[in-house]
Amino acid sequence: FLGHSEEIPVSRRVKLSYEVSLQGSGTAGLAPAIGPLLRGCGFAEVTDPDTSVTYNLVSEGQESLTQYINVDGVLHKMLCSRGTVSFSFTPKALAKAKFDFTGLFVAVSDAALPATDMSKWKQGRPVTNAWTAGFSLHGFATAMYDLSLNLGNQVVHRDDVIGVEDVLITDRAPEGSAVIQAPRQAEKDYFLAVQEVTKGALALTHGTAAGLRVKVAAPGVQVKNPTYGEKNGVTTMSLALRLTPLVGNDELTLTFD
Repeated sequence: FLGHSEEIPVSRRVKLSYEVSLQGSGTAGLAPAIGPLLRGCGFAEVTDPDTSVTYNLVSEGQESLTQYINVDGVLHKMLCSRGTVSFSFTPKALAKAKFDFTGLFVAVSDAALPATDMSKWKQGRPVTNAWTAGFSLHGFATAMYDLSLNLGNQVVHRDDVIGVEDVLITDRAPEGSAVIQAPRQAEKDYFLAVQEVTKGALALTHGTAAGLRVKVAAPGVQVKNPTYGEKNGVTTMSLALRLTPLVGNDELTLTFD
């Protein structure tokens, strides 16, 4: 007779995605609330007391998270979770970090909604001239219409080895895109940079007050595929970005100060 046969599950894992605002703790040298999430995506946290907290990439020994998701009294525990993150800086919108985590499945149970303390999460700030400054690409400071960066971690749920089940970050391929005001050739020749495979630095500072600033730095950015566009009658240029290491584990750094 016709019809389906049943499917037998051979792998169990949990995936979780969410966005949070990219904001400091409010106190210089105190890790931001987003800190543990960055550490679960392959960043190491380095604290300079009373001054700054820096998140640098590592290629081994990445930390993992246990995350608890309570959906209207139904508790999901996510063990050994590791993930990847992307950042968006779009004018007139909050600066955001989007996380995509993979973790180990734990039996679901009923549990009362817990009390929450949101005091570590500070009010996010929009990407505007009042809050965002210092954008430059390959040493050229220009007007920025949009910037997105994706860490591009390769996250693997390993359960095809008997006796081992975990979640690993096995590689990363950071990339992104920028939309800027198109420069004159005499100001900056990005076409030549594409042709010569020239690498240069990217920098951006979001936030103004101490403890609420985040500085984004990428020293080895390759630009690709320059494309003209238009915004409010002004010619723009879109550039694909490929973030490469110079000395290793330095493709992208976040500094909260």
